[in-house]
Amino acid sequence: MNTKQTMGISGAIILLIGVFTPVISAPIIGSMTYMQKSNATGICILILAIASLILSLKGVNKILLGTGVLSLSIILYTLIDYQIALKKSISQAESQADDWAMFHELTTDIMKSVHLQWGWTILIVGSGLIILSAVLKNKSSAQG
Repeated sequence: MNTKQTMGISGAIILLIGVFTPVISAPIIGSMTYMQKSNATGICILILAIASLILSLKGVNKILLGTGVLSLSIILYTLIDYQIALKKSISQAESQADDWAMFHELTTDIMKSVHLQWGWTILIVGSGLIILSAVLKNKSSAQG
C-alpha cells in the first residue's frame, strides 16, 4: 500500500467518523452531529465516504478527486448555510424586542449560545485528505 492509498483511506475513515461527531452545540438540545443536523446531506457524506474508501483501496484517483471535492463542497455549503441561518435568527430575535420584551434577553442569549463544534474540523480534514490523495503524484510516476 502506497502513501496515496494510505492518505485516501485515512481521509475516508476520518470523513466517515466525522459524520457522527458533534457539529453544533445548543442549549437545551445539546450537541448535534452532522447526521442529526441534516439527515439527507449526512447520508450523502456517508455514501461519499464509503465510495472514497472503496476507490482508495482500488487506487482509482480520478474519481476519488470527485468524491473528495463533492464532499468538501457539501460540507462547506452546509456550514455557510448554518452560519447564515444562525445570524438571521439572532437578528430576528433582536428585532422582535418590542413584541416579546420580557423574553427578548433570554431568547437572544439562547441564540447567541449556539456554537460550532469540533466535528466540522474532522469533516473538512477528512475531505481534504481525500482530495490530497487524489492529486498527489506517485513517486514512481514522478521519477519515470
